[in-house]
This record gives sequence, structure tokens and C-alpha cells, in this order.
Amino acid sequence: MSTYSTLMDFLFTETIKMLAGATNAPVLVTKTFGGIARQVCENVLPFYQPAGAGGLKNVHDDVVFFNVTYTDDPYNKQVESVYDGNVDNALTTVSMQFTRALRVSWTCCGDNCYEWAERLRIMLFDADVRTDFAAQNISLIPTVNEPEFAPEILGQEWLHRYDLFANFYQSASLVKTQPAVYAARVIIETSEGVEAIC
Repeated sequence: MSTYSTLMDFLFTETIKMLAGATNAPVLVTKTFGGIARQVCENVLPFYQPAGAGGLKNVHDDVVFFNVTYTDDPYNKQVESVYDGNVDNALTTVSMQFTRALRVSWTCCGDNCYEWAERLRIMLFDADVRTDFAAQNISLIPTVNEPEFAPEILGQEWLHRYDLFANFYQSASLVKTQPAVYAARVIIETSEGVEAIC
């Protein structure tokens, strides 16, 4: 599974968890697809789903779309490499540690969209939610702005919509092996000739 897919799956379940207790809160249900049971929630959708907000049938339905994008940041330009020995002396193990900068967006639509967006913003600071993010090596950058009102027309009615954005850092690493020099013959030579051979 790709890094992006893993993050989207995590955001799906975490969004539902953060909205618990809100008016008309989304609930996970188990449905069977081709004999395989999956947990789904029709009110929490990835941003890239085919219909988008235009696929909503009713402007009063409470729905939240979510997405994660990788952003440019001074921190993701720093890479630290640590070299360690290997069982095979002709190889070395290199651990490259770096930071990903992430921008998560939630688009809340429907009658309770402001309550949902505000709850998501506040719950980002909840200790349990922060622990969940920390388990994914993700840390919130705590300057989370208020949700932005962005209504749009759907059919002949206005769809109430609030957008919330939050930035995060995720620590990541890449481990690889590469050839190493096990032994080298060193000759120290001066103008008077060979002084030493190591």
C-alpha cells in the first residue's frame, strides 16, 4: 500500500473519531462487497471521489470530504544519513532520515458544516488524537486557522460549506545497503620515499 493510501485510510478513521459527539455525527457501518466485509461511512469521503460535492443529492446532508497533499517546506530539504556496519563487510547500511510536510484539508458541507469543521479544528489538539497522529510519526503544526466559509450553489440552492486546513510534519526514513570499503592499503610516501605501508 502506498504512503498516500495509508495516510488517507488513517485520516478516514481519525476524522470519524474526531467528529464523534457532533450533531448528526458520521458513523461507521459494515457493508459486504463481493463477499468481503468493509467498514464504510457515507458521510466521510475522500476528496477525489468521482462525484465530488456536486454528487450530493441534498444540500442539507452533512458530509465531510478530506484530502492530504505533500507541500514544500524548509524542513523537507534536510536529510540526515547514518551509516552502520553490515553482516557482510563489503556492504554498509545507510539510514536516511527526513521530514515530510503535509497539508490536510477537510471540506464540510450541509446544515451542521460549521459545527463539524469547528469540532475537527478543536479535536486536533485533543491528547488522544495527538497520540493517534504520533503513532503515525505525524506532528501537528499548531497554527490551525478558523474554518473558512465557502458556500457554493448546488442545483437551485446554496450549499453551506466550511473548509479547514491543517499542516503537519511526518518523520520518515529510507534504509538501503550499498557497497563499502572493507579494507584499504595505505602507503605514506614523502619526498624521501616510502615511509610506511598500512
